[in-house]
Amino acid sequence: MKISVSTDKLRDALQYVTDVIEKRFTYPILSNVLFEVGEDGILHLRATDHDLSLMADVETMSVEETGAVTIPGKKCLDVVRASSQSGEVMIHADLDGVTLTIGRSKFNLSTMPASEFPQRPNIEADATFTISTKDFVHLLQSAISTMGVGDVRPHLNGTLIELTSVHIRAVSSDGMSMCICTNKNYSVEGGEIVTALIPRKAVLELTKAFASVDDELEISVAANALVAIGSERSLITNLIESPFPAYMRIVPDASDALLKCDRSLFIQAIDQAATLADTSMRIYLDVSPDSMELMANTEAGDRAEVVIPVDFGDRSTKVAFKHDRLRRILDTFSCEEVALHLPEPRDVVRIDSANEEELLFVVSPIRS
Repeated sequence: MKISVSTDKLRDALQYVTDVIEKRFTYPILSNVLFEVGEDGILHLRATDHDLSLMADVETMSVEETGAVTIPGKKCLDVVRASSQSGEVMIHADLDGVTLTIGRSKFNLSTMPASEFPQRPNIEADATFTISTKDFVHLLQSAISTMGVGDVRPHLNGTLIELTSVHIRAVSSDGMSMCICTNKNYSVEGGEIVTALIPRKAVLELTKAFASVDDELEISVAANALVAIGSERSLITNLIESPFPAYMRIVPDASDALLKCDRSLFIQAIDQAATLADTSMRIYLDVSPDSMELMANTEAGDRAEVVIPVDFGDRSTKVAFKHDRLRRILDTFSCEEVALHLPEPRDVVRIDSANEEELLFVVSPIRS
């Protein structure tokens, strides 16, 4: 293989695909990136950890010899990243390894045969749909706020994507809080429901890869895999093979006991009270008709009391939350005002906003 490509484009592509490469792999070949160029003149890059595959396409500047080879991913990225010039890099692979030529500098790296690299999975899709990257990333980024980490219950360690005849929706839960983000601009015909439970690692990669890309994504869902194809970047991930609970049963109806408050003031008050919260990260909300006092204390007797204006009608109540969980939920909104439905102190609390109807959270209070 002998080609030349833009240094900047190769750097961007390598930064994406090498994200899947772990520091230690049982199989050395998984530390490599597959470089493959054919008659189409496109350099195809692919890296995988078996569960997740990241792929990027780079338009070449010239192709003297087609071929395929695997190159140590992190080392190759370090070489290209160290080059400050925005020119071209010559890539020449032969039986002795690969040589990267950038300007007057040359770098020789070891290689492994492309034949030893895992084959790209052959996915037979049950359903395929197209969605803008902006809308898809918004769904996933919203769900990240309540997605579990390393939970023994597999379905909590990912995000459910659900496409129905009326909406596409992302749902996640860590067992104590849940996010439901809905977009009604997408649907599937015939009353079919398409679901995919995407693992946490793939969710994070999707949001990172396409957050700043104005593109269309083709999403294909199979029984145990999902494929997301963009114009230059793609992803294949295994799915979590565990049923997601009937989440709408958990969502309480809108309540008359509605607490409305300024989101920015609420966040600021949480941050202030949290400075004197103990290791349980507990803060207490003492709500009256026109104000809310946030209280926290430490085992040493330190105490914080922060008061902000609210609208709670003619009601009053007391409830406690973990401040980090409440903070993440409020950060997900972008509106000025949020609403907390507080019918009873021990009931799960619904959090939403009239200005962001697509977002809905459910959070469990701390029961003393």
